[in-house]
Formats: sequence, C-alpha cells, structure tokens
Amino acid sequence: MISKVQRNESCPCGSGKKFKKCCATI
Repeated sequence: MISKVQRNESCPCGSGKKFKKCCATI
C-alpha cells in the first residue's frame, strides 16, 4: 500500500487519531 500520509501524522479519515494507530492497519 502506498500512502501519502506519514505514520505519525493525524489520520486523513477524520478520526483524529494518528495514522499508524488508525487506517495504517489496512
């Protein structure tokens, strides 16, 4: 999976969580 979002940035899905703790698990 190619991502434009860094793992420690807030997730673009709008959850307010860090990306690595949220959608990065997909």
